[in-house]
Amino acid sequence: MGNDLPARRARAALGYALAAGLALAAGLALAACQSDGRAGTAYASRASTATSASLRAAERTATAPAVESAATATEIESAATAPDAGGAPHAPAPRIVPFAPKRSAYVVPPYPDGPPGLLMVMLHGVCSEPAPTCAPWAHAAAERGLLVCPEGDGVCEREGHKYPTWNAPAERIAEDVERAVAAADAELRGRPKDEGTLVAGFSWGAYLAASLAQHQPGRWRYLMIVEADVVLSAELLRRAGVRAVALLAGAHGSERTGEEATAARLVGLGYPARFWPMPHVAHEYSKDIDDLMREVLGWLVAPHAEADAGPGTP
Repeated sequence: MGNDLPARRARAALGYALAAGLALAAGLALAACQSDGRAGTAYASRASTATSASLRAAERTATAPAVESAATATEIESAATAPDAGGAPHAPAPRIVPFAPKRSAYVVPPYPDGPPGLLMVMLHGVCSEPAPTCAPWAHAAAERGLLVCPEGDGVCEREGHKYPTWNAPAERIAEDVERAVAAADAELRGRPKDEGTLVAGFSWGAYLAASLAQHQPGRWRYLMIVEADVVLSAELLRRAGVRAVALLAGAHGSERTGEEATAARLVGLGYPARFWPMPHVAHEYSKDIDDLMREVLGWLVAPHAEADAGPGTP
């Protein structure tokens, strides 16, 4: 490695922190560069550009898989609760649960007769909404446990419409997540005790999820990254008690190469990680996302004796 590598790592960390606007993100990127430095010069350079590339993609598509469509709230709910292609039962009806003034969470309850389940929190992206980020995989979520998708704290205007977004620092977002989970628990009294916790995010939401996972020791057992070339530290993940990471990206999108490299790098460090391409799409969910999420969630909660970065559905 060249003598300028420490400086390049510092610049990469600073670039990540400035793009994120989060104090925790600064520590995340710097620690990632320091603890996993064996990845070398290419990794340090990628850290400084990953966030801006993902944000450009987010600005082009507003991150949400369905926000740009003409789908109504009723259509989204119908899609979430209809039987899936394999003839599985209807998913429990999603609920809109207030957790803060003028803000609510899209909540998918678990199947009533399901096993004690997973608590899943999914963060939407820039200029997006919770429902289109979570409804497409409601069946897979309901089979595993409770899915809570909180609404962002900010407002984004695009083409004359207003959508939620995330503006708060990570500490406040962490507090919002806990409020949303508590509100969902109050709404669903008698829910079985969690058998694990997963934090996930789509696009910009994935950067936030990674920050929460790596800086809340003991809170999150699993991390899922969707459509974001996030820099992850195996050392920070281990310290935080995160047992495995799943990464998904559109097969034809700009995030795929980076996510595949991240999975391979983590596995090279002995950390359980795996990448799944979403077929035939770029910065959105594929049509088979419910089935794909079923596979992803199954892999995440399985025991991980050794690291695995093999692709999932081709």
